[in-house]
Amino acid sequence: MQDPDDLLPEVLCRRSWMLWFGLTLISLLWQSKAVFFGVAAGGLVSIGGFYWLRWTLGRLLAEAAKQKPSTHLYSLLLRLLVLAVLLFLLIGPAQLSTPALAVGLSVVVFNILGLALERIIKGRICIS
Repeated sequence: MQDPDDLLPEVLCRRSWMLWFGLTLISLLWQSKAVFFGVAAGGLVSIGGFYWLRWTLGRLLAEAAKQKPSTHLYSLLLRLLVLAVLLFLLIGPAQLSTPALAVGLSVVVFNILGLALERIIKGRICIS
């Protein structure tokens, strides 16, 4: 039988998509394109950054002895640069709602917080 902690990345990915979809639907209530696209784009950027980080860390752990650490550091810095450029374009030229973008960008954070609270309530995590 597989340990539930081994499935954690897949659970986080699946729940992030469900949370993004729910928040995007809720943003339709504002009847504003800037709000809808802010939440949608922010969520996609957040989930994309999470997938990229997961892929980079998986490669780092799998090939730790084969490559220099600087190779992985450059990958992480490239990820941050790409995310910064995307955010600049979404806030500046695209003129999306900044609060809506912040809500969308928080999808993965909300997901991790919810999962941690769920595990605390179920007693899988002991806080001391």
